[in-house]
Amino acid sequence: MIRFGAGFHGFKFYGMGTFSLDWAVSTNQSNITAYGHVGDTYGYQSQTTYFPGLDAVITVATNIETDSQAQPAEMTCLLYHQVNAILNREPSPVCKFVVPQRFIGTCSCVKP
Repeated sequence: MIRFGAGFHGFKFYGMGTFSLDWAVSTNQSNITAYGHVGDTYGYQSQTTYFPGLDAVITVATNIETDSQAQPAEMTCLLYHQVNAILNREPSPVCKFVVPQRFIGTCSCVKP
C-alpha cells in the first residue's frame, strides 16, 4: 500500500490507479478494508474491488446508466457480505446500499 503525505489527508491507495473503496462495503458494525477502481462511460458502469482480508476480488459491470451510478457499489456491498457469510458459515445478512450523492454511498447490513 502506498501512503502519500501532505495534500492527501490520509487517502489510501493500494497502487497507482486504485484507491480506498472501504465505503462500498463497511457498515456500522464492521470496518472493512477494500481497494479498487470505479469507472463509467456512456451507458456502462463498473467497479473492481480487492479485499485483502479475504484475498479476493469482486468485479461488477453493468450496462445501465443512472444519475446515481450506484449499481456496481450496491452489488459489491451485497456480494461481499454474502460471500463473507458463506466463508464464515454464518447466516446471510440482509444488506442495502444507500446513495446520498453520486455513486458514493453506505452499505448497511442486518444479521438474521
